[in-house]
Amino acid sequence: MRTRQLLSFLPFSLFFLVKPAYASDVDLMDIPTNLAEALGVTTFIAGIMAGSILLMIMILPTALITRKKNLGFIPELIMGFIGITISCALGWFPYWILIVLSLLIALMFAGNMRGWITGGKTS
Repeated sequence: MRTRQLLSFLPFSLFFLVKPAYASDVDLMDIPTNLAEALGVTTFIAGIMAGSILLMIMILPTALITRKKNLGFIPELIMGFIGITISCALGWFPYWILIVLSLLIALMFAGNMRGWITGGKTS
């Protein structure tokens, strides 16, 4: 179990490998642009890639830690939603991805909500 916990913090340790000389050198808004120039892809694709990396950094440790606790997928869903919200706020993801995800989550829980409101009676 100790190995899984250590592996879950590995993505966070990768941030400390790249340390800028000054705090003013860090500009999170330019990460997709720099990634696009380095890989030779469009800025949209680089933004999706940067946001996906952020999502994996947030979801993978949560999945490894809560895997044996029988909590279902709720912790991963919450961390994924937070990661997409951060990516949208940074401008890495377009806002329509957040809206589509919110609608999918609402549709996914619509049946459960109907059951909770009616007390389990469906007719």
